[in-house]
Amino acid sequence: MRVRKREFVQLVHMMPEADHPTVSVVIESAMVDKEMVPLVRWMNSFGSIRTLVCCQGELAKKNEYEVDSCHRPYVAWTCSKQIDLARFLVELRGSAETDVSFDEESLMIVYRTAFVSLNALRCFIESIEKRKKYRESCQGKD
Repeated sequence: MRVRKREFVQLVHMMPEADHPTVSVVIESAMVDKEMVPLVRWMNSFGSIRTLVCCQGELAKKNEYEVDSCHRPYVAWTCSKQIDLARFLVELRGSAETDVSFDEESLMIVYRTAFVSLNALRCFIESIEKRKKYRESCQGKD
């Protein structure tokens, strides 16, 4: 039996949650812009967040006054659990803008998070790395 992509997506959405133990397995790899790697790893650590595509942005031309969104670092992603969505957006608060769209072909809600600049992305990555180190140091004190 051959199943087309759209039919497969519909079948997956109809499948009930497993009532037996499951294991997360990485089945994809992708080329990721070097500056985006820490952000993508952090986002994927949420469990139900799946990054789809990202770009660290391009430098705007010297004489441009407005920076188009394609010049800004961004990541497109999906999330299947509301708690992970809420936790991510709380962590992100004030650091970037997130837009929401619905992809009719895959039947998924897709989020697109864009940072104002590469420097803003770097500052955010630095802040999540500091928070991670702090949490690890607190766990070691117990």
